[in-house]
Amino acid sequence: MRGIILCGLLISSWFSSGIGSGEAAQRAVASVCGVGILSPSGKVLFLPSSAGGIEAVAILNGKTLWHSKGASRPLLATNTSVFAQAQIKGKRNQVKIVVLDAATGERLRESQMISFPDWVSVRPDFGLSFRSGARLENKDLVFAWQARAFHDGGEPLPQFGPDGKPYVDPNARKAGGAFRVNLATGKPAVVKGYQPKEADFPEHRPSWVGTTRTQGWKFRVEESGPDPGYPYQLTTRILRAERADGKRSWELRIAGEVYLPPRP
Repeated sequence: MRGIILCGLLISSWFSSGIGSGEAAQRAVASVCGVGILSPSGKVLFLPSSAGGIEAVAILNGKTLWHSKGASRPLLATNTSVFAQAQIKGKRNQVKIVVLDAATGERLRESQMISFPDWVSVRPDFGLSFRSGARLENKDLVFAWQARAFHDGGEPLPQFGPDGKPYVDPNARKAGGAFRVNLATGKPAVVKGYQPKEADFPEHRPSWVGTTRTQGWKFRVEESGPDPGYPYQLTTRILRAERADGKRSWELRIAGEVYLPPRP
């Protein structure tokens, strides 16, 4: 069965941060439907591409300006750079941060490997979830993360244990923290004692249902499961854009998510 999900929004203000060799640049923290990041000018949208990697799209007409295979998930953008998360092939609990040229998509630099606990899966899986976000602080990028392991389908868990007390799932786990990535060296360092906050993950608030309105445009994402619906295939996602005055519109297929149907 195919379903449709409309994605939500968070539009926050822009502020200046120093990056690289002290360059002043505005950071765009405007998330479009939880999948795309707007440039500070509001004229370009950075999206996960259906062909893999990241693409820059002109807000005016939805035309692709460039496509880069260097990473898979945009995190934030400045006037000159796009900061993105890249998964490591064969390593589900590792990522690296890639910096792309905002004008051309050229890979400028990348971080060393960032590793999470062995049980963590960056890619969604049954009973496992992961989310991340980033912000600039002076010459560093602060990369926050949060992961959970939980009961997902199968036999229902008992309400009480053998001792009569509320049952505690021994397989349930939760972890989170942050890494400070030096943008000059690419070296990540754990931020000791860091407790992630909801504000670290703007694309997940307030929900995945709704419409992003910005720059005189309305955006929504339609998502449908694969046919015949086997798990671990990718869903189909279509980003639809329409001028608020209804005079112009475009649509673009973007990267889908791992399909994980409810388990019996």
